[in-house]
Amino acid sequence: MADYVVEITTGATDLAVGTRTTTTMVVTSSSGADVTLPQATTTQAGLLNATGKTRLDQLDADDSPTFAGLTVTGTATLPDIDGQLTGAVYVHVRNDDSVTLTKGTPVYITGNVGNTDRLLVRRANAASLSTMPAIGLMGADLAVGADGSVITHGKLINLNTNSYNINGTLYVASGGGLTATAPANRQAVAIVARANNSTGMVLVMGPSVVG
Repeated sequence: MADYVVEITTGATDLAVGTRTTTTMVVTSSSGADVTLPQATTTQAGLLNATGKTRLDQLDADDSPTFAGLTVTGTATLPDIDGQLTGAVYVHVRNDDSVTLTKGTPVYITGNVGNTDRLLVRRANAASLSTMPAIGLMGADLAVGADGSVITHGKLINLNTNSYNINGTLYVASGGGLTATAPANRQAVAIVARANNSTGMVLVMGPSVVG
């Protein structure tokens, strides 16, 4: 019996781009099933979706991204800031006092937490130069021994400033807290930007000389 070799020749398969969405793309086949390509994940290769493409377009030749808005939930380490700041500048602190440090309280430095840059703070008191100068105002209530932030420059909002005059200067008070009347050991720490009993705002001016 003779041996036969059968040669089967098939036609070429044409591939083309089919329907495209913001997350997928269909590759069509002229002789087989179409395939939908998925978008990439953190573990698998795939398509770059529309959102990712927009973000990629925001990178310039120097890899300097420009964002309409950026929210950081952790810590952003920025060696330099070139531009405008809106809001407040903080330093990290720990309450070294015997009472809760309430929002808006002027505080002074008593030390550091170990070898870190976190400051130990207590209530500043214009009647005692050993508790001066204040470095800023508490950004929120802070319990004894707890960690928080002190505003050294910029806006402090949602305070009761109803008893102060707009654009008035606020000083560290004798006995602690804020006062619009300059004490003997005066240190101006803020300017009243909005007078209101619940939505008041002051602009913290940063540490200044006591005198």
